[in-house]
Amino acid sequence: MRARSTAVATVITTFALLATTGSAATSSTPEHDVENALKEGSYTFCSRPPFLPTPSALALCPLARETPGCEAFVAVCDRAKEEKKPEKNDTFSFLGKLRDLVRAFAVVGFWLLVAGVVVIVALPIVQAILRARRDRAVADDATPDAAPAEAQITLAVEPDTSSADALLQRANDTARGGDGERALGLYLAAALRALDQRGAVRIAKDRTNGEYVRGCKDPAARTPLREIVVEVDRVQFGGAVVTPDAVARAASRATALVRNAALAALIVGMAFLAGCGGPKASRASGTDPAGDELVMDLLRRQGAQATRLTSALASLPLPKADDKTQVVVLDMTRIEIEEEAAEHLVAWTEAGGVLVLLGHPSAWPEKLKVKSLTAESNDVVVDDSNANDDDGVENKNENKNENDDQPDSETSHETRPRKPAPSIAARVALPQALEVPGDGHPVARFKGTERAYAYTQRHGTGMVLGVATPDLFTNIGVARPGNATAVVTLLGWLDARDFRFAREEDGISPPSNPIAGLHRAGLGLGLWHALAAVAVLFIGVGIRMTRPMPIPPPARRAFAEHVEATGAFYARTRAARHALAVYARYADELLRARMPRGASDVAAFLSARTGRDAAACAAVWDRAMAARDATSGVPLGAGEANDLLLLKELRALVVAATSRES
Repeated sequence: MRARSTAVATVITTFALLATTGSAATSSTPEHDVENALKEGSYTFCSRPPFLPTPSALALCPLARETPGCEAFVAVCDRAKEEKKPEKNDTFSFLGKLRDLVRAFAVVGFWLLVAGVVVIVALPIVQAILRARRDRAVADDATPDAAPAEAQITLAVEPDTSSADALLQRANDTARGGDGERALGLYLAAALRALDQRGAVRIAKDRTNGEYVRGCKDPAARTPLREIVVEVDRVQFGGAVVTPDAVARAASRATALVRNAALAALIVGMAFLAGCGGPKASRASGTDPAGDELVMDLLRRQGAQATRLTSALASLPLPKADDKTQVVVLDMTRIEIEEEAAEHLVAWTEAGGVLVLLGHPSAWPEKLKVKSLTAESNDVVVDDSNANDDDGVENKNENKNENDDQPDSETSHETRPRKPAPSIAARVALPQALEVPGDGHPVARFKGTERAYAYTQRHGTGMVLGVATPDLFTNIGVARPGNATAVVTLLGWLDARDFRFAREEDGISPPSNPIAGLHRAGLGLGLWHALAAVAVLFIGVGIRMTRPMPIPPPARRAFAEHVEATGAFYARTRAARHALAVYARYADELLRARMPRGASDVAAFLSARTGRDAAACAAVWDRAMAARDATSGVPLGAGEANDLLLLKELRALVVAATSRES
């Protein structure tokens, strides 16, 4: 029996110890919570502070000297203090001169960038306008007199493997040398090489100039390529005389095609450089001495909920009667509130919201009507002696009128916020006080004075907690011994467990439309520039689109015109025999490709296919082959008429033989 009693006592003692341990773990002091947070979290604002701290962080240097482990930040403060000394003597430090020099280069670079963008945008427009004028002025001139056959022009694209830039340079040198015919061919070669490198065309020996134009995959490059081909074909196949204007037109089109890739790369690079600016990147969490991450961590360890505000201040939903109390914390030294957001914030507070304002009252909403004062000390005492005497009685009397049946003690306990312990000492960096409004209640004063450091005030159905400086709510401020308890005590007056800390951008009202958003982003001037550029582009290019368009040409029209131009060239040069020889070579290749395997007598094949006499077919074929091979010694007859007649007979035989294929 005694053993059983001993076992029961042991179990009860064990559970009692576990309960005691758990209770102690959940009721840790704010100072211990801050120490644990610094050990467990990644807070480097003391050990590895930023090399160039913000002015808000430098203002906290007095607190850093009283915080253990902040020697590194103190060294940064001393360095910043030494760098400021030359400025007091009206002299510029080396860093200041370097900063001014970089700023000047940045301004010059920005305007050069703007000028480059304007040139890139305006260049195609000017070229389009000039091209339109030239197109209207250009007319088909009468063909010149026939030239001898031995003086015919050959401007075919050279099988050159040089780059497009090299071909363009050779074309320019050739044009300056006076050889316009060869320059035209080189300009066409440079344009085709550039398009081939970009994948728009594929250079091949079996393709004509017209096929290059029709097969171009770049719609923007098809028009200038067609204009170059027209100039080349007029000279090569039309017998036109090369003029400086024709060479200049081909040069401008070819240059535009070759330089197009470079301009595109330049635009991409400028866009990349323009994108390097923008708003400054936010510091990593826990590295800024003036940040509020440690305060939020402290509140979470104390059992409260501390998160970032998820919406802009101007779009906060008005609290309802059954909503839980939500506290919005605003550091007015970092957050700039627009007028629309300030008005909505006041309405949100009047509807039942709880607002914590930190910083100089000049940045607070005007309806709060709070003034700033100076203090002679940096020591602050947080207590509730006046609240016990005044505020509690006032709340008690108000509830007596509403609920006369309830006892005074219960009414006071339900309506009064939770009171912190009296005489909580803290220290701030700036001796700045507040002039408490008539209906406000001071909850923290500077030591030895009646000047308030913080106060609470009913505003409508909500409450405002105003604090003169944000020092206690920063990483350095709450890390100083004793300040953590003061922060928890101040927030304890609000009787709330949900705290939302606003970010720097939350004070900006969201734009009502995309245009307003662009104006707020500082792009209003750029928007007007873009609108003007669109208008100029419409005038330069868009008006051309309203003109009547010609009827699309029939299929293979370009090749038919090429053949007609070649025939006209032969006719002007009286090269009938040359035409007969060319067609004979073509007929020989065509017929031999269709002859049975092992057959070699083309004349017999023609006789069998056409049904004509074998001797007649052999005579026509022999004379045609004699024209192809001038060394055969076979007489062809006299005069151009006989050559053309033989060409006609040969064509009739070839057409009849190839059209009867099974």
